[in-house]
Amino acid sequence: MAKPTAEHWYASDGTAVFEQPKKDGSGMRPTTIRDAKALGLLPSVTSVLKLLSKDTLTDWKVSEAVKQAIISTRFNGEDDKTYISRIIAQSMEQVDEAAKLGTAIHKALEKYFGNEEYDHTYEVYVQAVAKWMNDNGVHPLSREVRLASKQIGVAGTTDLVCDTASGLAIGDFKCSKTVPGKPKLTYEDQKTQIAVYAKIQFGQIEDFHRGFNLYVSPNEPGRIDSAWYDANVLRQEFDVFTHLFEVWCSRKGYDPRRA
Repeated sequence: MAKPTAEHWYASDGTAVFEQPKKDGSGMRPTTIRDAKALGLLPSVTSVLKLLSKDTLTDWKVSEAVKQAIISTRFNGEDDKTYISRIIAQSMEQVDEAAKLGTAIHKALEKYFGNEEYDHTYEVYVQAVAKWMNDNGVHPLSREVRLASKQIGVAGTTDLVCDTASGLAIGDFKCSKTVPGKPKLTYEDQKTQIAVYAKIQFGQIEDFHRGFNLYVSPNEPGRIDSAWYDANVLRQEFDVFTHLFEVWCSRKGYDPRRA
């Protein structure tokens, strides 16, 4: 079964502090909330957003488990607990494989927009994104931009800062399975994430600022879906985040703005 992803932490200048040396000198371990309190670290935006429920993601994981149960034969003498554990483990292998493909596609896009050589195994995805940007007048100015704000209390990395016909925009890629012939479902927290990045990058969210998520379908190669957020949406979502952040600080017993 997949292990929960460790929280990401950053120094106030945006330097990633994802690991700490083990006391016995045998290697590194993930940075913990205890380390963060001692070092005055900032949590990632996504770490804070984990407080929000992701029903669609949960539904997908349940669906994968059901699919695995349909195609799997129950072994002779296998009790309910063993059978359920095996089905969950096998379904999580499918989830992990999807995550690995998404990471590989994201890496290829990162290198492409950095004018670096990338793995052309993922050419169909890269070219689909490049075409979408060209067709929509989106021009990347910088990629993999590390953002941090002691005042807001968080940090993170956005995929792109872009120039568009409507103004400057924050862009983020999402590799997500699609259903042929049906519109792409989105998560509410994705626009919240964009809003926080925009606030940190631009200082004030002005009327000419925009944000977008670009959904790259791994199971329908070449399919691109997008969700745009205007300045009003970004301001509203940043306001949502400020309230959520207060809850996060209370739950963690730690306010990085005052560390």
